[in-house]
Amino acid sequence: MSRFVVVKPLAVAAVMSACAFAVPAASAQQDFRSPDARDASPVSRSPIVAADLRSPDAVDAATNPGPRSYRSPIVVEMRSSSGFDWGDAGIGAGGMLGLVAIAGGATFVVIRRRHGRAGFSPAAR
Repeated sequence: MSRFVVVKPLAVAAVMSACAFAVPAASAQQDFRSPDARDASPVSRSPIVAADLRSPDAVDAATNPGPRSYRSPIVVEMRSSSGFDWGDAGIGAGGMLGLVAIAGGATFVVIRRRHGRAGFSPAAR
């Protein structure tokens, strides 16, 4: 029985190490080019050791740098601000008012409970 316990972890370790070496070898043989790039290549259906993985359009654009037309940039003018934004001040004031309302309500609840506990309990009467 003890021999089976020792053999099982060794077998699992052997299978795991075999899988660790098989996966990189299988992925090295894959062709990651697009179907158009595979069709355009002169040698197809054979493993390529060093391949240009760019598409034919990208290769053409890199080899033929000619004059290109670009759209003119859009200039956006920003006006100077005084540094104080009333909208942000309103948001801050509303948030503070909400916090004060929550704190006041919590205080009211705590004070009401203290006064209610000062008397006798209904079961004691």
